[in-house]
Amino acid sequence: MKVISKLLVMLLLVGGSVYAQDRPARRNMNTEDRVKEHTERLVKEHNLSDEQRERVEALNREHFEAEKLQREKQDAAERSKEERERLQEERRVC
Repeated sequence: MKVISKLLVMLLLVGGSVYAQDRPARRNMNTEDRVKEHTERLVKEHNLSDEQRERVEALNREHFEAEKLQREKQDAAERSKEERERLQEERRVC
């Protein structure tokens, strides 16, 4: 019984990892593709009308653009931090 339980847990863990790796990398998708994908999913799930679809699409576009700007700010901050650390290291060496 313990062997079967352990085997079942291992299969669930492996299956979960495979499923997680199989999903498309959303970070690499451009903003417009993300907007369309998310809007389509919501339209299908909630049977939205054309008017609702347009409003949801506009909200999604706004959200994903804001997310993109935030990610760009974060990337710039990380680059500037790395640059500061590199300059500090150069000063220590000199």
